Amino acid sequence: MFLSDKDKLPGLRKLHHKLMVIDDDIVIAGSMNYTGPANDYNDENIFVLGNPYDLPKGEGGPVGHAECKAIATFFRNEIERIVAKSSRFVPG
Repeated sequence: MFLSDKDKLPGLRKLHHKLMVIDDDIVIAGSMNYTGPANDYNDENIFVLGNPYDLPKGEGGPVGHAECKAIATFFRNEIERIVAKSSRFVPG
């Protein structure tokens, strides 16, 4: 994604998100590029917020599904806001 119109988002020209929102309940983010070499060879960090399942306390639960949905909704709205104000990058 490339933001060529500086008036649409002052101060923002490039975007480098490594972020996924899955099923409005899970957010995955970190430094990792979603490629085989990054997965196999690089030292990367990644974090996952949320879980579609109810987990017992001994396995990371309880899961606050309402809180996870609120976080996922925030990030999804931010992604959609940036995409709406950007144009597709065409190498040239």
